[in-house]
Amino acid sequence: MTLWRPSTVQADMKEYLFQVHLGVADVLAYYQGRARHVRTEDQNGRILQFPMAKLQGYVTPDGISGSFRMRCDDEGRFVSMERIS
Repeated sequence: MTLWRPSTVQADMKEYLFQVHLGVADVLAYYQGRARHVRTEDQNGRILQFPMAKLQGYVTPDGISGSFRMRCDDEGRFVSMERIS
């Protein structure tokens, strides 16, 4: 019988759920070099700030909009981001 044990990396990860609504002008400011970071509040009221480049894969003709999950390691370094809706 094999017992399941969570990896230490996953056990130490922090997860943040938040929404982002950036219009075309906001995204354009990033590509023009006038904006570098996104600042938002997660579902628990924590203020998050991260490089806008982490959202680059979610840009649409209307900007960036949706709910996201971001994971960071135990030292707060970015690990992954995914759109959840």
